[in-house]
Amino acid sequence: PTTNLSDTLSAAGDAADEAALGDEASGDWLRFAFNPFSEPAAPKRQALPLCAANLAAIGAAGSAASLPAQGSREATAHIAHIGVGGFHRSHLAYVTDVLLTKQHAGEVKAAERWGIIGVGLMPWDKKMAEVLTKQDGLYSLLLRGNAAASARVIGSILEFVFVP
Repeated sequence: PTTNLSDTLSAAGDAADEAALGDEASGDWLRFAFNPFSEPAAPKRQALPLCAANLAAIGAAGSAASLPAQGSREATAHIAHIGVGGFHRSHLAYVTDVLLTKQHAGEVKAAERWGIIGVGLMPWDKKMAEVLTKQDGLYSLLLRGNAAASARVIGSILEFVFVP
């Protein structure tokens, strides 16, 4: 029997996708590839939901993630940003969080303490509103490099408004 090359590649791709996804029941489908040179396999720990109430417990559990300091999420001025997608969260929100952390530590003097109010206008922003509201505007950002990787919990998004 003859086989079409595209069918063979498709079948191989499906098998690779299934292998990459792993067993959904075990939670392995959430695991992404990691750099073995900079990210040693971490021991399994009990996961805590990411929210403001759990920040102290996450820090006490020995998390290597950088966490927002207690009291650093108070703003006197706000940035309204329409469309809180991945690019915004990994750039503007990250830089704003770094500034808030430095202001809270006294390293930077500024008249205003900035925070972000995210605004969602599109139908798919409803899910972002639900997730960020449930997590008190917190999310984690993974920074990967050739020599090291680090995680940071970003706390600069103080509110999210969904306007359908």
